[in-house]
Amino acid sequence: MIADELLALSRLCRLARWIGVRELAVWRARADGESPLREETFRGYRDALDSLARIDRAMGLLYEVADCLEELLELLILRGRSVDARSAWTLRELGAVMLEAGRPEAALDHLLRADACYGQLDKAIRDARQHAVCLVLAGLAHRGLDQHARADRSFNRALAALLPIAPESAAAVRTLVDVTPVPGELPAVNGLVLVEFGLPAWPLPDLVPAESA
Repeated sequence: MIADELLALSRLCRLARWIGVRELAVWRARADGESPLREETFRGYRDALDSLARIDRAMGLLYEVADCLEELLELLILRGRSVDARSAWTLRELGAVMLEAGRPEAALDHLLRADACYGQLDKAIRDARQHAVCLVLAGLAHRGLDQHARADRSFNRALAALLPIAPESAAAVRTLVDVTPVPGELPAVNGLVLVEFGLPAWPLPDLVPAESA
């Protein structure tokens, strides 16, 4: 009975992914035919990427999730949003997924870009908690590469950002100093979500006007 249920679930997942891939292809083709890209198409394209990435994550397809994030980043750049809260979040998520996949060097590349992006945001838009998550992930990536001094600097920057707004999370970050990352796993940090793909996590406000929008 359990085997039958698992087989049925597997078939449903494959069907859902088949539908998600085709929905994304429709929005991708629509975007290719528009210049400039309309807001309705941008939203539909983004939502299709979100849906497919959720399915891929549920199926454990981390590299496919990363593909969705890479395409989302390209879409944001196309919309003139190479430096904003959404592009920073996307780069951070790419780093988190690479850490989950056991690739700290690739993770660090994305996380350092995300850190730089957060640093360029106006203080009215910047989310200190989101930036702190990026710094925690960067610290874990450095530690995975045996770059302990750099890891400590990242964790200390995260602590400085969190202490005024979330002291319980700051205390949890302190415990990471002696943590050695395990490939495929991210440690639990009280009050922080280290990896999350989905529109509920999309930085607010959802549509900060871009100069070219």
